[in-house]
Amino acid sequence: MDDSSVTPEKEDSLPTGYMPIDATGGTQPVLAGLTPLVPGVLVADQYRLVSPAGRMGSASRWKANDESLSRPVMVFAFANDHDAMAVLEAAREASGAMDARFLRILDAGQDADGAYIISEWAEGYTLTELLTQGPLSSVEAAWVTREVATALASAHALHLFHMRVNPSDVHITANGSVKLSGLMVEAALTESASDKAMGRAEMEAADVAGCGRILYACLTAQWPGTTPVLGMETAKRTEAGLPTPAQVAPGTSAALNKLTYQILSSTAPGHPSSPNRIVEMLSAELGTTTGVADLARRVGTVPNLSVVSAGADGMSGVSQTSETLTGQAGQGASVVAPQAGGTQGGAKRPVFIPSGEPSVPTAPMPSGFDAPTGGLVPSAPGPAVESGRVTIHTVDEIESDEDRRRRVAFLSRRQIRQWSVGILILAALVVVAIITTIILLGYRGANKAPEPPADTKIPVVSAQVFDPLDGPGDEDENNDMASFAIDGNPATGWRTYDYPSPQENPNQWGMGVGLVLDLGTSKTITSVTVTLRGIPSTIGVYVPSGDPATVIEPPMDSLTSWTQVGQLTFTTPTASIPVSTTSRYVVVYILSPAEMTPGNWGQSVMEIVIR
Repeated sequence: MDDSSVTPEKEDSLPTGYMPIDATGGTQPVLAGLTPLVPGVLVADQYRLVSPAGRMGSASRWKANDESLSRPVMVFAFANDHDAMAVLEAAREASGAMDARFLRILDAGQDADGAYIISEWAEGYTLTELLTQGPLSSVEAAWVTREVATALASAHALHLFHMRVNPSDVHITANGSVKLSGLMVEAALTESASDKAMGRAEMEAADVAGCGRILYACLTAQWPGTTPVLGMETAKRTEAGLPTPAQVAPGTSAALNKLTYQILSSTAPGHPSSPNRIVEMLSAELGTTTGVADLARRVGTVPNLSVVSAGADGMSGVSQTSETLTGQAGQGASVVAPQAGGTQGGAKRPVFIPSGEPSVPTAPMPSGFDAPTGGLVPSAPGPAVESGRVTIHTVDEIESDEDRRRRVAFLSRRQIRQWSVGILILAALVVVAIITTIILLGYRGANKAPEPPADTKIPVVSAQVFDPLDGPGDEDENNDMASFAIDGNPATGWRTYDYPSPQENPNQWGMGVGLVLDLGTSKTITSVTVTLRGIPSTIGVYVPSGDPATVIEPPMDSLTSWTQVGQLTFTTPTASIPVSTTSRYVVVYILSPAEMTPGNWGQSVMEIVIR
């Protein structure tokens, strides 16, 4: 099993800017030109530092409070050195990632004190911290890896890459969702000379390997990379190479053991070439099973770990906050202070009523595969997780049965009669209100305007790349991403390759490229709505030549086999192209590309809706 190494962190000097925390969590001696980062410091006149949360290279990561919007955020502070602009540019590019699995980058900039990146904060544990308790179950491991791969696949459609995925970048929240941080930023902070020479294929391969390492770590609680990850044991290699997960953790499911090998070894049969393919492979194993409930249960039962935020970088230290997700304090107890007041003879006396031992029961975790179906076995429902709180009651609040009987006896017959009359009056008012409402609704219903017509969206059965320049039947140009253009999620999409300027190199772009959409059967079409990543760009809509309603196989030889029924030059990301035709097959064709990044032309089709 082969595995590429992760580039070590840089140790550049800091001529000016923010002073980072050291590896132990303390602060370095104040150096000339450096602004010390300590709790209470205000960054960019808006973000008040609360507590350190680790570091990555020369950057320091902090939990902070956004004083303008009153919300917790992650501050990522580093020096104004020669690399600052590259890191800030990476952050700005990463802010375009719209998949909810990424922690959004909210702000980035620099001032006289240093450079900074601000990202979302999500309470939870990093995968590194969860794995200190041991390996995850098969369901959890497959689910976490699939979520990471799904996020990366959506980023790749936007030409964004991570290239440094490690367990400290993966965050599990209290509700069991998976979040990924460090997109573009971590690679920019630890960039090497070889990174600059990477093309799309090499960057995509780096993220594929990252997914494999995450799966390996989830199954074994060991890191398979050659560069250590803070807080994790590194897998010990032998002369034969990296041991398989089953060799490290006997009992590992055979399917996931094989899949880990396929992902990590670029020469293995069935090696996935993209994160999208990893998603498909793991989905085949998971079926309809998810790991959300199991992860939420695991997060709720992790003992003696402080809450660590999910921020914009990948390296994570232990948070200095005293709160935990389960509300524990000290030895698993949360003490609620008694309210002010008094009783005869002084203040109320607290009476401690423990909630039982142990305070946080550990629910059984799933393991193994279901042999008849090949799918993962979901975990059996575990006991409800208690918070482990110790609640303070007062003597006055603890009422005996005798006291309760005496109190009830105070209710005289006269009081009961008064209550009965009040209840009857209230019931009469309720009846009157119901009758009035029925009358009004009946009147409004008789005069109600007709309902608007239902959404006439036509389902698309499948999508494939149409690239006539490469000849008939060529399924190139990122065909494995074609389905992202019809998945109903505008955060994912299909992307063309990068091309030089079509004005300067017209032969490179040729006749263009597009997608063939199969509607299953012939349908009457009135509009095609397309969401693009790059503008301006011209899009054409085509149907098979002749009588398109009778065509049962799409012609893939040339664009001349299709007839244009609509065309539009997009000046906004989303626009509708009116058409009037009946066909089973529709081609959405990019006639003129957009400049996606400086010097690179192409297009990303994020979503297509046919009506």
